[in-house]
Amino acid sequence: MLSTENLAIGHRKKVLLEQLNLRLEAGELVCLIGPNGVGKSTLLKTLAGLLPPLSGHLMWNQVPVRSLSSQQRAQYLALILTDRVEAGFLTGRELVALGRYPFTGWSGQLTYEDQCCIEEAIQETGATHIAERLLMELSDGERQRLMIARALAQKTPVILADEPTAFLDFPGKAALFRWMYKWAKTEKKAILVTTHDLHLAFSFASRFWLIDRSGILTDLSPHDMVQAEVWKDTFPEWNMLH
Repeated sequence: MLSTENLAIGHRKKVLLEQLNLRLEAGELVCLIGPNGVGKSTLLKTLAGLLPPLSGHLMWNQVPVRSLSSQQRAQYLALILTDRVEAGFLTGRELVALGRYPFTGWSGQLTYEDQCCIEEAIQETGATHIAERLLMELSDGERQRLMIARALAQKTPVILADEPTAFLDFPGKAALFRWMYKWAKTEKKAILVTTHDLHLAFSFASRFWLIDRSGILTDLSPHDMVQAEVWKDTFPEWNMLH
């Protein structure tokens, strides 16, 4: 689905990661992990088309992503960020509905199918009880739940999520990982998520993209991840507890 060829990412002239040859396939939940500041969010935003690559190629089903319009990108890729939503006069349902607008055409009118997608996403993420409330009345965790529902309502084959569990309590974190695993396996979505919740990542990930402290990205299966010394070197504080 989503692939890179000799991709280099960073900000202006500063290269954070380079020579990235990656593939994100349908049916996978890939966890992108590493210390703070090594480029996880930058990689995610580059894959989403929010940041330009410094060099190399980013492809969607063999089509260069740069050749696609923003609407076309939004029809195949949904993005979940931890940025605070400042749309206080929207209700939760209206926020979720924004996920359908890449498909509504010039009229912007929601069809019956769109409404069904919105309702399904709200129910799937357990957000029914906050759907009619204003965003300004909600906690960060409740807003994050609605942002996840918005991405699900978008019905894209690819979902990229940057620390989606950041504002959730532990039951909420565990539920989200179960949902993402289900979406990947039963709906054949390709899901890439950055996370520091390693316990949950080890329980649900299909693969790991591990960025170490020297800026090297390694693609590892869960079995290889357990055996690899590189992750133990990258997270010594976590390894000491286990």
